[in-house]
Amino acid sequence: ILESMVLNSHDLYQKVAQEITIGQLIPHLQGTDQEIQTYTVAVINALFLKAPDDKRQEMANILAQKQLRSIILTHVIRAQRAINNEMAHQLYVLQVLTFNLLEDRMMTKMDPQDQAQRDIIFELRRIAFDAESEPNNSSGSIEKRKSMYTRDYKKLGFINHVNPAMDFTQTPPGMLALDNMLYFAKHHQDAYIRIVLENSSREDKHECPFGRSSIELTKMLCEILKVGELPSETCNDFHPMFFTHDRSFEEFFCICIQLLNKTWKEMRATSE
Repeated sequence: ILESMVLNSHDLYQKVAQEITIGQLIPHLQGTDQEIQTYTVAVINALFLKAPDDKRQEMANILAQKQLRSIILTHVIRAQRAINNEMAHQLYVLQVLTFNLLEDRMMTKMDPQDQAQRDIIFELRRIAFDAESEPNNSSGSIEKRKSMYTRDYKKLGFINHVNPAMDFTQTPPGMLALDNMLYFAKHHQDAYIRIVLENSSREDKHECPFGRSSIELTKMLCEILKVGELPSETCNDFHPMFFTHDRSFEEFFCICIQLLNKTWKEMRATSE
């Protein structure tokens, strides 16, 4: 009944959203009755779906604080019983709505004049190359540093070696690709450095350029996971792995970029 009220009436949605908190719903997921669990996830999905755009991220933050993902993983997905079709559908809907939070970044072009955004590219360069840079390189001439940056941006696999910010002006995947690259560099630093250095030491025709492949991979993942599309009313296709990590899209990217690089190397592939 609550799900129907939320989905079919804006006034009733506002009433339910004011009266029912996520904290009140969570205990119903921790029980053993799958029917009650299913209705609970359905209400959460309905509130998520009808929330105004500016409230949706706020709601997602509350769900994260209340550890909804890990509760669903423990008490629903890994419970000692089969998941029925209706619960599978509600988990699929939650998965879609969660990934749709990425749509804004996916459709945001990089502003080459935005210093904060350019700093992310500087950080990618720093993590990959600062360990091998000369300690006194900051004292070099501006021209020398520009030349060094251009060389490093080529090694990072960007198309535009002089101003790599231009690589992120296509949407999709927009800034989401850069977010993924930075996440990989920070949270899987050894793997990131290894991939960049391996490719920079290969012949040009055999390199798997990290920047270009990350942008294309992010775009492909958005298409596969249908980021930005409304959930289907009949689909039950949820993936348990997306409930195992708070940053599941980024982790998925990290796994895929490593597999791509490994396969590319084994095949001795070329970009031609």
